[in-house]
Amino acid sequence: MSDVVQSRVEIADLVSNYCHGCDRHDEERFLSIWHPDGVWEFPPPWGAIKGREEIRTALSELIWKGLPETHHWTTNLVVDFDEDTRDRASGICNVYCTATDLDGRSIHIAGTYHDTFERRDGRWGISHRNVELFWFAPAAEPWGTDLATRFQPPAVAWPPAPAATAEAVK
Repeated sequence: MSDVVQSRVEIADLVSNYCHGCDRHDEERFLSIWHPDGVWEFPPPWGAIKGREEIRTALSELIWKGLPETHHWTTNLVVDFDEDTRDRASGICNVYCTATDLDGRSIHIAGTYHDTFERRDGRWGISHRNVELFWFAPAAEPWGTDLATRFQPPAVAWPPAPAATAEAVK
């Protein structure tokens, strides 16, 4: 496998492990994607979170305490390598996230991640992630914290009754 292809796979894993680490409350996985001096940047009022220790604190004290349940989906990842070195790349991908706040309200979040990836000592990591938010808003109806009450499919008969034939209608 060529270095560029292998690097793309490793970078895609960073993007995925961000989601899995956050959603599964897996601190080790989440922190493993960042370089020690990484920056996780949000729009106001949050701002830039600098370094792995600040990232750890923000993850547990801001994200997990304020939104104890999250489900991220990232898509449309595009990676462009620096022309001068194959050890630096920029990336962009879209994110949609559902979350549950402390009151059991469903929160919908959408945005774009603007990333800088670097390979240091043979390992790819995120050196900077800028989170551009399009919306961060509660849904009209809360879905609660009881997982058993969340799945309420529509009252539609399944399987459907056989369609009436022209003969039966006569």
